[in-house]
Amino acid sequence: MDEHDFEMDESELEVGPAPTEPEAPMITDDYQIRLADGWTEESFERGTYGSEDTPGVEARFTAAENTEIHIDPVEYEVVGRRRRIQGLEADFESRLHSDDVAAESNEAGGRVYEPCLFAVRAYYAPISSPEISTYTLTTDADDAIAAACWLSHATDPMSLGQAIERVIQAQSGDDPDHYGIDYPTDEERVEDVLVADPNRCFYSGKTTRSHLLRLPFRYAPLLEEYPENAEALPAVPPRVAGFEVAVSHTEWSERSLSEGALEAPMERVEGGVYQLPSHVAKQADGFPVEATGFSQG
Repeated sequence: MDEHDFEMDESELEVGPAPTEPEAPMITDDYQIRLADGWTEESFERGTYGSEDTPGVEARFTAAENTEIHIDPVEYEVVGRRRRIQGLEADFESRLHSDDVAAESNEAGGRVYEPCLFAVRAYYAPISSPEISTYTLTTDADDAIAAACWLSHATDPMSLGQAIERVIQAQSGDDPDHYGIDYPTDEERVEDVLVADPNRCFYSGKTTRSHLLRLPFRYAPLLEEYPENAEALPAVPPRVAGFEVAVSHTEWSERSLSEGALEAPMERVEGGVYQLPSHVAKQADGFPVEATGFSQG
């Protein structure tokens, strides 16, 4: 964020017009996730990637003004203050040295290594010079599909490139309008509403700590009070592993649940249209976000 002589909370300062609301919902009434109008799915391929043959997706979405969003399988490594993201199929490498990277390494107690994550990468030109930004890294490839589709709904009256730039800025807590407002990052917005110890049954709503299941991140907009960022899009942290929800032993037994019960992939209906499994989506729809936790997987 640019330096200023003072900082103000977003609640303390009236600014210009609110961000343009996306024209379509992030998840439709029939539980589909769709690319925004004007975007095209140029390629989409499921496969296995990395040294552990992780199932996933490679995809490329395009729009006007030389704007693209890619989903790329990547190798991820953090050592000390150095972070490396290496494409497993696409030929690219990204390196970063920073204190934030060192904090991730310290929290993990040393080297962080993921043989396969899925990077949502945006190619855009906010004014004249092109930019490439990694929007998020996901453990689950279908969460990357969802995040890419939501990013495609970015809007700005000036240009699509500026719209994407504003979302990238909002994600990191920067003020897209340069009023000097100290916004929370997307990660902080999500951390503020999740709990460390989920204890409300995903099915019955009763208090329980019997079992935990991973709920994929792609269901986030269905959760009650899930936060949006300053650009009116779902808050998307830079690293995404999904959520944890509690399930009572009674529901676990009666529904014959097992690990991974909520993790079925989306169905590709057609280019740019992806169907969430309705039996999971209906349960997630309206479930309180404050009854979920961060997945560690």
